[in-house]
Amino acid sequence: MLQGNQKGGIRGQEERKFNEAKDAKKKAEANALLASLFKNAQSLKKNGEGEMPTDNKNIDLYNDPRMGTENMP
Repeated sequence: MLQGNQKGGIRGQEERKFNEAKDAKKKAEANALLASLFKNAQSLKKNGEGEMPTDNKNIDLYNDPRMGTENMP
């Protein structure tokens, strides 16, 4: 006969139920967080924020752009 303090007893069953409910709650919170992050990312993309700049100016890394100016420090 199983007693209330054994793992297979009533206490063990209640503990398993509690842990399953706690795990389900954690998974639901994680899924909600992911959904909100993706929702925010999609709204930023729709608004045009977060896109790469489209002007493709060539940057000369070897020459200082300040060279040849009149008011050079």
